[in-house]
Amino acid sequence: MAGREALTIVMALCCCWAVTPARCQDTTRPSAAKPADGTGAAGNSVSAGGATQSADEAGQTDDNARSLLSDEALSFWAKELESPQYSVRSAATDRLMDLTPEQLPKFVALFLEGSLESIQRGALVLQHLALSGSDAQQRAARQILGELSRSGPSLLAQRARESLDAVAREKRQRAIVKLTAAGAQYHNDSNSVPEFMVRAQPLPTIRFGRTWRGDLPMLELLSCVQEVERVVLEGPQIDDRWIPYIAQLPRLRTLTIRKASLTDEGLVPLQNAASLRSLEIYYTDLTNSSVPTLGKLKLEVLTMFGNKLTKDQKDVLSDAIPTAKVDLRPGGAFLGVGPPQQGENGDGLRGCHVYVVLPKSGAERAGIQRQDIIVKYNGTEVNNFLQMTELIGRQRPGDVVPIQVLRDGQPLVVEATLGEWSEK
Repeated sequence: MAGREALTIVMALCCCWAVTPARCQDTTRPSAAKPADGTGAAGNSVSAGGATQSADEAGQTDDNARSLLSDEALSFWAKELESPQYSVRSAATDRLMDLTPEQLPKFVALFLEGSLESIQRGALVLQHLALSGSDAQQRAARQILGELSRSGPSLLAQRARESLDAVAREKRQRAIVKLTAAGAQYHNDSNSVPEFMVRAQPLPTIRFGRTWRGDLPMLELLSCVQEVERVVLEGPQIDDRWIPYIAQLPRLRTLTIRKASLTDEGLVPLQNAASLRSLEIYYTDLTNSSVPTLGKLKLEVLTMFGNKLTKDQKDVLSDAIPTAKVDLRPGGAFLGVGPPQQGENGDGLRGCHVYVVLPKSGAERAGIQRQDIIVKYNGTEVNNFLQMTELIGRQRPGDVVPIQVLRDGQPLVVEATLGEWSEK
């Protein structure tokens, strides 16, 4: 039949299981309710080919034997998947939910020979094992479903793809529940879409901050949340061991790292993040030794505030990544003022014409107001915002600087305590 070729491939994939000791099912996993005597929903024996067979003869003497069906019992229950009685079909489906990896190739061969009902229920059994079986059962069932989705008969291939999709959705939901219970935050974030990304929908984002209580192996759950496009990592618990888990996300577009314990070498796995386009690193003690790795990334935006890189490395990075807008400010200080939208100085006068003062910023606390003109910053005359931004970028959060402004034509000196760049 059309499934023979698929079956041959599945048997080849699974041949190694034949010499692997059987693994019992996870006893913590709830299984579907079984018939009272293991043979039928009404508690009676069921028959195959005109011969009545008891529960013992079907290999179902007690719960401890549920995962150790004999070949004869496996054949019996596989045939019952297309029984004319619904209760018998349901009982057979339930009984086959505990197959070991070694038994799966034969099970596939049996239900491929059956009716549409047999194929549908066989795929359901594989889906159940792929989602809720032991580690070995999950791997084996997913591998078989994957092969059937590519090489099986058209109906079975469609059913296998549907099963794989259902497994992926359920695993994704379970992963999100576990990660958020451990302190991660998952949501669609519309507040920090990088400027190079024009999109109608926000970014699926996962954040690991100071509320994270999970251990490192829990990050393996990220492989089940493959739609994530943005990751935020914050806090000293973020070290080099985290980056390989983040780099494996297939749709990762933007990564924000704040106050982490990363080393220069810890960035190397990011070279495997093929879709990464925006990298923001704040207040993390990277040095010039990180530049060779950063220069190999295919970025469009690289922002690095508060680090140990020297000023000349901005040009090095700009040359290495010509597609990227590089903003390097080793000091990482933040004042909180902005120019007019139509241009830097509006009316052409000297100094920096303030059109924006951000709430709770060092500028607001110092008393700087909209329409002030900053003419001196920390003793240096400034003629435009670009010049002042460079001066601010050399300083550290917490530094106190004198700022001379013109307000209604009158000079005024204020002192501002510089702050940090918060997440956009």
